[in-house]
Amino acid sequence: MSKKEEMMERAEKLNRKLEGKNFRIKVRECFKNNGTKLGYILVSEETNASPTVYFESMKEYWDNDEKLLEFLEDIFEDNKNFSVNPDEICNREYILGRVKPKLISDSNIEEVETNKIVYKRYLDMLVLFCVEISELTDKNGNATFTLNREHLVKADISEDEVFENAVNNIGNDYQIRDMKKVICDMLDIPEEEKEYMTEDGIPMYVISNKQSINGASVILSDKVLKEVYEHINGDFVILPSSVHECIAVPAKNSSSDELRDMVREVNDNEVIPEERLTYSVYIYENNQLKIH
Repeated sequence: MSKKEEMMERAEKLNRKLEGKNFRIKVRECFKNNGTKLGYILVSEETNASPTVYFESMKEYWDNDEKLLEFLEDIFEDNKNFSVNPDEICNREYILGRVKPKLISDSNIEEVETNKIVYKRYLDMLVLFCVEISELTDKNGNATFTLNREHLVKADISEDEVFENAVNNIGNDYQIRDMKKVICDMLDIPEEEKEYMTEDGIPMYVISNKQSINGASVILSDKVLKEVYEHINGDFVILPSSVHECIAVPAKNSSSDELRDMVREVNDNEVIPEERLTYSVYIYENNQLKIH
């Protein structure tokens, strides 16, 4: 029995126990970077904001019906008062004002086209477009939806328009942080002690958005790339540490083979599959980013 079949069978069993409750469980397949994830969507006539709970979040309760139902009921209760108007969040002004880019590997092209997701090719990556639902984000974390072709048709938006606005919306929503400061923050080391940390004299910067979610996409912005150039005082190499952030190091005296080996080792041992971006290394020179 496949995992999907197992989850569907389990949903039928759980729904029988939900008689008299305000929601029902349906299986949902959702495209994620480098694959498809399975989850339960909690649907109700009381609200149109139906939360999706992925299998990984349910693992510890999976072998116990009562604990699993309690877990799902808590999530439903936390979300049942949130509601959005589909007509409002799918109109032209709303989309263009809030859309942000997301970078994924172009190895996902088949899934992207199958799901009719809007995309643009960039080097060996794909740019997808996510719209933040601010009405939910303020109260319930980072809520977004990914644009598909139907969204653009209904909102009368061209692919060029959505790309231009997504990159423009990066605006000031980015951060370029000294690696030493990042390490100090992670280890709770006083920032004044960062000067005593060694990096073999090589400056390194972590580039992302302010939420550090899908933040690797800030490298689409010329403004960001030029600012990194100023920090490093010259051409630089981009190492994609995940879909959430990249690392910039000076291009001078850097070995592309060694850097690619480093990216491969980090991807294979430190980054979960759905957060991997690419195994490539990129170089910024002559005011242009390209594969190194």
